[in-house]
Amino acid sequence: MSYEYGSQQVDIPNPFRFEGIAYAVRAAALLSFGVYALLGVRPLVAGGQRTLAAIVMAGGVALLGFGVFAAYRGLYKVFRFYVGRGQPADLASVSTSQQSVMPGAKTGGTTGFRGKYGAQELADMLVGRKNPTFREPEGWLPRMLHSLLPNLIFLPYAFRNDAGSRFAAFAHSVVLLMLLGLAWFSGATGLVPMAGTQVMPWIVAIVTGLLFVIWGAEALRSLSRSRAVLKFTPRALVLWIAVAALAPLGLVALNGTRPLPAPPISPMLWFMLVLLTGGASVAYSLFLAVRRAPRTPPPTRVSEYRKHWQESVHPSDIFRAIEITLAKHRFQEIPNRIYENDVPELNAEGSQNKGEFKGRTVQEIQPRPTADRRADFVLKIGIAAGQALLLVAAAVLLYVLLSLSYTGVGEVVAALLGALLLWIGGRLVALTSNLYVSEIEFESDLISFAVTGTFSESRFATGMGINDSTRSENVLVRSSLTPWLVVSRIQSSTLAISGSDNLEQQRLILGMEEDDALSAELVADALAFLHDRQIIATVGSQADLQAAANIYQMNERTRAQTAPAGQPLVSQEMRNDKFLQAPADPGASR
Repeated sequence: MSYEYGSQQVDIPNPFRFEGIAYAVRAAALLSFGVYALLGVRPLVAGGQRTLAAIVMAGGVALLGFGVFAAYRGLYKVFRFYVGRGQPADLASVSTSQQSVMPGAKTGGTTGFRGKYGAQELADMLVGRKNPTFREPEGWLPRMLHSLLPNLIFLPYAFRNDAGSRFAAFAHSVVLLMLLGLAWFSGATGLVPMAGTQVMPWIVAIVTGLLFVIWGAEALRSLSRSRAVLKFTPRALVLWIAVAALAPLGLVALNGTRPLPAPPISPMLWFMLVLLTGGASVAYSLFLAVRRAPRTPPPTRVSEYRKHWQESVHPSDIFRAIEITLAKHRFQEIPNRIYENDVPELNAEGSQNKGEFKGRTVQEIQPRPTADRRADFVLKIGIAAGQALLLVAAAVLLYVLLSLSYTGVGEVVAALLGALLLWIGGRLVALTSNLYVSEIEFESDLISFAVTGTFSESRFATGMGINDSTRSENVLVRSSLTPWLVVSRIQSSTLAISGSDNLEQQRLILGMEEDDALSAELVADALAFLHDRQIIATVGSQADLQAAANIYQMNERTRAQTAPAGQPLVSQEMRNDKFLQAPADPGASR
């Protein structure tokens, strides 16, 4: 459980509330369908149709199960969306112990999710003005899609995978359509003897079945939200081509042995419907992807400061000054995320008082939520349409269960195919809508501060004079250093889920902007700290001042001056004392 309460919390509304309500409505309808189907079992048993009653009962139980599952998911999405002080997930995969805002994390840092980036990768990203999030597509089909829509490469991986997977399924469908056209052309020209037979309708039925398999597998696909980008290989495409190419020859040979009967239902209608369903789903996915993709390539700009300094200061003091300045910019007083904190240590080489040093810190100020796309009307329409299609599919299944006693086989098969097609379409639309509604975007400042240089140590003393009453002796570190500060305001994105790990998913960097104000403030605070730094020890309180005055008075009373030859050393104060002064009357001594 990653939730940590604090009076100052990051406010993120529940992105799944509308989707959860739609799930709950469908769940209520499914439960009523299941109960209605079970109520029809008793009359069938009374009429002696036990086999039919068993089928209806199994269907009713299945509808009840689907309803319970939909209710579970829907209510889970409607429940409160908890956001802890340590959320969202870190950027870096390795964090220092200083970043433990959230105790009990599974992999270190503030969250249990292992981040995509490493601390070194974040620093290289800032220095090199590059974004490693955007990776080139792999495979022939993904490269084709990204060539047609080049800005898709700037989307989070899950969005790219969704669009790429739907495009691949559509490409496979187009290949099957072309092979079907080739088979028809072979029969029309007489190259393959199909005239006057049922070979062509069966070929259409086989291709339609393959299309149902392609889009059914796509509806069951669980797209990865992690780092990987889908890579498509030609294996599946070669498989579909082989089946569609060999089917006509096999059917012609089989028809020569025994004439093929007509298919139980006309496959051409379902062939067109499954193509339309697949085309609509890929159009919806690509529409959302193109709309979400940036119109122009995202920037990779940073604010940078490089200069040579000659300072009488320990390099660690500069890091402390940077740390204090960053603490001023905390969001909701949430500690900054420290991905690396290699404070410089003085490494003497061959000498006890000189050597070299280096250090680096990589930190991120607590991310702040920015864009809110959950009120999008298009996404709400997609969510409602997906759940409506799934509900209609269940209604068709209920109709089949109630009409088994007086319906022919062809009508039952057609109704089941209709229910399957509605389920595929609803599932595809619902998956895509859930992806886009779950995106939460953040803005934060990422800082990389590195220092390299050489140092020399020397002793520095004051108050060594004979007339001084106090003395200060320090070891002075003289540093010749090169600070390198890189600051960028980054835009990041994560895909939330329902549950205890709602914001513990991978967070991706999608844009980088310069932040000159923060960079200038960090440099100014560091220089002010260095210039105001106290090197010589001084009196710091009223008690110290009184003690120094007492020491001074004692020194004044005991300090000796040079006396004439043959006489003891007598201080000025002792001469001024009455018992050392000569009497005024010479006779008084007698």
